[in-house]
Amino acid sequence: MRGVSNSERTSLELKFIEYTSGKLNDIISKKDVKGTKILTGTHLQGSALFAPYMIRKNSKGKIIGGMHFVFMETISKCYNFSYELEATPGRGTGHQLTNGTWTHLMGDIVHGQKDFVTVTAPTASRYGIIDMTSYTFTVNVIFYSRFPRTHVQWESIVHPFKPSLWAGVVLAFISIVTLFYVTLRVHNGRINCSKQTKAHHLYLSLMIPAAMLLDQEGHKPKCVWKVDIIWMFFVMIVGACYKDQLVGFLTLPASEPIPRTFQDLHNHNDYHLFFFYMASTPSMYFKSTANPIHRALFSRFDMIRSGQKCVMKAAVTERSVCVGLDNQLAAAVASNLTIKTQFQPLILSQEKLIPFFACFGLPINSVYTEAFDQISLATTESGLGGKWYQDSLDFLKRGGKSWMTNDMKDTLLFQNVRHILLDRESNVKPLQVKHFKAIWGVGGVVIILSVVTFGFECLRFRNNPSNSQINKAKENNLLFFPVANQSKPSPRLSRCICKIIVLLCPKIPTYPKL
Repeated sequence: MRGVSNSERTSLELKFIEYTSGKLNDIISKKDVKGTKILTGTHLQGSALFAPYMIRKNSKGKIIGGMHFVFMETISKCYNFSYELEATPGRGTGHQLTNGTWTHLMGDIVHGQKDFVTVTAPTASRYGIIDMTSYTFTVNVIFYSRFPRTHVQWESIVHPFKPSLWAGVVLAFISIVTLFYVTLRVHNGRINCSKQTKAHHLYLSLMIPAAMLLDQEGHKPKCVWKVDIIWMFFVMIVGACYKDQLVGFLTLPASEPIPRTFQDLHNHNDYHLFFFYMASTPSMYFKSTANPIHRALFSRFDMIRSGQKCVMKAAVTERSVCVGLDNQLAAAVASNLTIKTQFQPLILSQEKLIPFFACFGLPINSVYTEAFDQISLATTESGLGGKWYQDSLDFLKRGGKSWMTNDMKDTLLFQNVRHILLDRESNVKPLQVKHFKAIWGVGGVVIILSVVTFGFECLRFRNNPSNSQINKAKENNLLFFPVANQSKPSPRLSRCICKIIVLLCPKIPTYPKL
């Protein structure tokens, strides 16, 4: 396909090409330009790959952008030559067949069909087969994965503290219970401490520190005020830390673990691996590598010949990733998953598997090799290659955003990407029922156990218990608790509650008297 003529371009595009041409010319003019003059007045034919290298308006439209399109437009203006650039969907850099022939872009060069190709990568099998220039950019094998799902864990109630700290809290509780009990026994029957049984003191020694841990208040003999102050400061510090950490665990739920490196991907056997397969350098690497992890990954690959389908499947399929070259997958994400230009809807892997140095390829001993090598070197040093690549991604994002918001608004793909965007951009997230399920669950279990225990205690007196038995139970705090605004339990209320429970419960054998 031939590039767009200057008459078809906008004034802004022309200014950009004039600027980059001038800058490139200034850089090259300071270097040895021997060999570049051979380009003047020539007409070259070349092959290229699609996005981000070449961008067309639609599936059958003309070329309107891409880093290699801008590159060729720039150098053709700079060195006064013309060109035709062919880009066919689904092609890769090529590989050698068993009969010795080469495919795709490598085949165009080896079999004399083209004067140059805009992208190839040096490999052992290609040395001596074609000429290669200085590298213009690097590409790496990476993978994209979905954002992890978040969930509130039931064990978040114990997560705020590590096991060692919980052990310390338990040890402190046992120690303070012992100290309370010793203090009560030493002061038993003295001033500010009425005479009580060992069972009653043991009960108080357990209930006083437990009530303070739960932010409750209870009856405390005056003789234990010193021990009470010690425990109060401990509870104040530990309780504040626990509540602070608990709120963090509930409002910032845990994320499911996702692979971030190829080692992680190898360990997650439950993940589905989509591989953007082209007859190119990454494909040959995975087929020939001696690395056992990479070979194991290759055996799990689900080959897909479309970068768009690869990233879209990764976006909608649970526990899946898309593996491929970073620049090609970035172009696919930009043109198919963009609803906001600054937002990345997939997570890029932290590890880049292996770098490949992309360069121009020409027939062996081509008269244009030195010229293209000088131009490639100057472009890399000027940083224009990176600028053109980023411009291509920005162009694809604009088109992808329009496509997603207009044509794909009712699809599952759009809803998934939109949900991820809203979830990541929401600064204020209201608390929901799921954040309190664990707390309510534990509270419900405690309430049920309390009701059952209370019912069994009442049933012990179902055969017309005497007042002396009830009073004995009350004195030992075994049956009832004080009601509001009363220092002692209400016998009338207690009997009423017992009678109601006894009427609702079936006949059971009478327990021994207290």
